[in-house]
Amino acid sequence: QACNTPPDFVCQCEPPMIGTGAGVPAACTIDECELNSATCTSRNQECFDPNNSTNGDWECRCVAPSIGSATAQAAVCVYDECVLQCATCANTTCSDAQQVCE
Repeated sequence: QACNTPPDFVCQCEPPMIGTGAGVPAACTIDECELNSATCTSRNQECFDPNNSTNGDWECRCVAPSIGSATAQAAVCVYDECVLQCATCANTTCSDAQQVCE
């Protein structure tokens, strides 16, 4: 940790750790996307860390219109044109109208 001098005495965690403490040591947690984002971004995916207090739970998420996600690895993204182009058929969902998007 790095701490400011008086009068602030604010301790700041060193990257990739995050957290601060005013007058006390910081409670440091890790943003796993700081360490692992390249796994996602190199495949045009987004990195998301749902809980900075839990290790190994970071996710790669596909960018719309593709769908998919994976924990601690690149996701397998699926591009579903029906989801994108055929969301409605005659103002009702295709499945409700028993229609098939092709």
